[in-house]
Amino acid sequence: MWLDPVHHGRFTDGAEAIVNDREGEMYSCWNGYIEGRNLRLEPGLRILQSWRTADFAATDADSVLDLTFEAHEAGTRLHLKHSDLPFETGATYRKGWEEHYFVHMRSLFPA
Repeated sequence: MWLDPVHHGRFTDGAEAIVNDREGEMYSCWNGYIEGRNLRLEPGLRILQSWRTADFAATDADSVLDLTFEAHEAGTRLHLKHSDLPFETGATYRKGWEEHYFVHMRSLFPA
């Protein structure tokens, strides 16, 4: 669902997502605020992406988003690791994941 534009938009309360399920391809989410490249895709197990927002400085390297999926009695458990963020932005992006993704995911997939 993460790599499907319609479903991804549902995670973000309708924000446009141009995503795909092909390694090496570019993507954008949140109406172009987020962009990156699919680095490694293991269907049903892992999505590894480069990731940056419009707030990154031109000199900032891309960060790395590593999503892994684990079978769970209630469905699937998502593990998200976001690394290599610009200095002192971790708390901001942690809050953003919660407010702009996880709150919507919980309403779509109640535990």
